[in-house]
Amino acid sequence: MKSHIVDLDPFGTVDMLAVNETIKKMEQKEIYDFERDRPGPSIVQEQFNKIVEQRNIRLRMDKQKEAANKRLNNLKAFIQWYEMNVTKLQE
Repeated sequence: MKSHIVDLDPFGTVDMLAVNETIKKMEQKEIYDFERDRPGPSIVQEQFNKIVEQRNIRLRMDKQKEAANKRLNNLKAFIQWYEMNVTKLQE
């Protein structure tokens, strides 16, 4: 993808950033192939599809959990800041 970007092009850096962003998105996607990724020879296509679906659900849940933990930590920091300011005002 990067081989088509010309170094002397004044918009080359913009193109390079766009290509890097596209590559980053492609790396984050998890694409499963039945023949390549199945765990064993006894797994059929339907079972494999179910495994992939469960994996995608776990990934979404992990992202949601991470976002919730981040929000919780922000709220805890706000509560500490708020309590500190309340005690200062009461003094």
